[in-house]
Amino acid sequence: YAALDNGRLNVIDGDPASGSFHIIIADTESWWADVLAVNKTSNHLFASISEGGVLDFDGATNTLSQFISTGGTTHGLALDAAGGKLWVAHTGTGGLKVVDTSTRAVTDLGLDIQIADIILNPGTGRLYAAGLVAPVIKVINTATQVEEAELSLVTFPLSWIVNGQTDR
Repeated sequence: YAALDNGRLNVIDGDPASGSFHIIIADTESWWADVLAVNKTSNHLFASISEGGVLDFDGATNTLSQFISTGGTTHGLALDAAGGKLWVAHTGTGGLKVVDTSTRAVTDLGLDIQIADIILNPGTGRLYAAGLVAPVIKVINTATQVEEAELSLVTFPLSWIVNGQTDR
């Protein structure tokens, strides 16, 4: 899947001989999809959109299943497919929402910062949220949905990843 700068979501088939290398599944110019997450088990694609929510696409039919309203300007997504949770970061209004991927129910965790990006370590059950305005990383326990720690940084992370083996 690819979110393109013209607002379109595309399916890109890894086998060019298939004849379906590039299929437009949505023209989201009015929404501007920018961050994607795929649930390989349920075959659903989630796309955060600038207009306060997440688009849920059925990967089998390449059609829009549902718009999940999360409010505010969404940006980061992190999917815990085994736990059935989609974490949604908000840049404009701040905060962190969690979507139950089976019921599509949304819970607001009430985080008090604007979030630039989030990373999930499913092995430890920790979610890391990088601040957009303040150079901090919030550590969230995904089982209890409670903030465990706040790490102060000297500057903002430009690129980051979590090692699932060492949690570093």
